[in-house]
Amino acid sequence: MMPALDEIAKELERVYDAIKRRGFAHDAELAYGLGLAVMIASAVASGENVSEDVADKALHIASLAIDRAPPENVILILRALRPLRDKAPARYIQLLSHALETLSRKASR
Repeated sequence: MMPALDEIAKELERVYDAIKRRGFAHDAELAYGLGLAVMIASAVASGENVSEDVADKALHIASLAIDRAPPENVILILRALRPLRDKAPARYIQLLSHALETLSRKASR
């Protein structure tokens, strides 16, 4: 059973705040944060409501995670987070831009 959405949102905010305070993120922290972001996006796709702030933080963590994701997973991440695009459209566009930049950089290696 999935924990309550507000608990997931609070945990995501805790992870976001820790990353922001420290100035960098550990791989495991990004994987965990990305998982929380996907859970939030899934809840939104099911009709749940989240604040723009929570959606923004989820997409911000996803941007950081995409840097370290294998190229074949980037599209999967974007698809999973698509339900958040209307909650934080500016951050979603930044995520798409960052994903394109990351894929281009990885393809040129």
